[in-house]
Amino acid sequence: MNTNKTYLFKLIGLFILSTFLASCSMDNNNPMLSEENLAPSSTRDNKAILQWIDLLLSAVKDNLISPPVASRIFAYAGVTFYEGISANHFEMQSLEGQLNGLTRLPKVNRRQNYDSITIASTAEKVVMMNIFTNYPQTTKDKIIQLWQSQIDERQLHGIPLSVITLSKSFGEVLGNAISIWANNDRYNIYNNCSYVPPTGNGFWEPTPPSYANALQPCWGKLRPFVMSSSDEFDPGAPPPYSENPNSMMYKEAYEVYETVNNITPEQKTIATFWSDESGTITPPGHSISILKQIIEQYNLALIPSSRAFARLSIGLADAFISVWNTKYKYNIIRPETYINKFIDPNWKPILVTPPFPEYTSGHSVQSGAMAVIMTAMFGNIEITDNTYQPPRSFNSFHELTYETALSRLYGGIHYRTCIILGLEQGRKIGLKVMRSIKMI
Repeated sequence: MNTNKTYLFKLIGLFILSTFLASCSMDNNNPMLSEENLAPSSTRDNKAILQWIDLLLSAVKDNLISPPVASRIFAYAGVTFYEGISANHFEMQSLEGQLNGLTRLPKVNRRQNYDSITIASTAEKVVMMNIFTNYPQTTKDKIIQLWQSQIDERQLHGIPLSVITLSKSFGEVLGNAISIWANNDRYNIYNNCSYVPPTGNGFWEPTPPSYANALQPCWGKLRPFVMSSSDEFDPGAPPPYSENPNSMMYKEAYEVYETVNNITPEQKTIATFWSDESGTITPPGHSISILKQIIEQYNLALIPSSRAFARLSIGLADAFISVWNTKYKYNIIRPETYINKFIDPNWKPILVTPPFPEYTSGHSVQSGAMAVIMTAMFGNIEITDNTYQPPRSFNSFHELTYETALSRLYGGIHYRTCIILGLEQGRKIGLKVMRSIKMI
């Protein structure tokens, strides 16, 4: 047991040290919340981007979209809105040539006048209509309605009709170009691919109560946004499978078992607050929700808001490609299955075990990426997350992220090693996003 604890403490120490170094390596002395990035209290030029975020969060929830698919939607939305704004703000750097496969995008005619929000909203409409092609008409109607309302509002703001018409035309061209890029990410090939899981000791098995088939087993084959490949930040194999009570595997499963059996009210609250289960805005949606709250709280101006949305959503998308690749590469048995077989056949976790392999934790990877990206952009600020009620408050993004990750242990659905190594995997993705993408 002492060896097990020593190993786990080393893992925790590794994550704490790496997150500290990540924070130091980013430009936290000049975070995005500096005065020049905040809009005057009398204006809300970030309204358009917040409306698109709201629409997407609702669409993900209403359509029961899975976390990997949701992360892809947010990423293309973030890239599209950023490109729409940057097309008419020449101090902003396009993402072309910086994201995999995005080699060339159309450019405005600098001799003519355009409206940035009209460009961004129109491009967003085109790309989201493409993304949601096979979804219910109600979702597509909401996309069109939001776009039209934003165009109408630009006219009410006094933007000349000729400028709006020209901007709409360019937005269509830009949106079509981004849609072609999105359609080549292999989603059409690998979405819900056929899959026969491996069998044998230690491999993942469908879990109660529904014993659902494996979710998105080929997601790790999609084209990443900034990672060189889905294997770039592979954490390596977990502790080897064993049924021996003295093994690391058994002891980690027993920790999950004891944690759930002795759950405190606070731990149970944490588990349910971060559950983000099917029918919610999902884990990546929860991270986007936190960004939205910061944009609103500080009245972050349009340009920095578009930068933040793009960076975070790209990081989340790569996090899910990376972690899903890891999950199906190692195909590790879930704690619920292991505990029922070798410790207690009647034991149940706090949360419903999701239908995919255990290692590493998706919550941990996407949260690790989020913590690095958000800290780099906004600094070590205090956060109150109002996504669900009652809200939860934190002294930093890293503190928030560590609670998010541990919630999966409290919920009984992940081993600790998977959580800590998942945080480290996500941290590396967040660093790559911040170091690879230039926006100024």
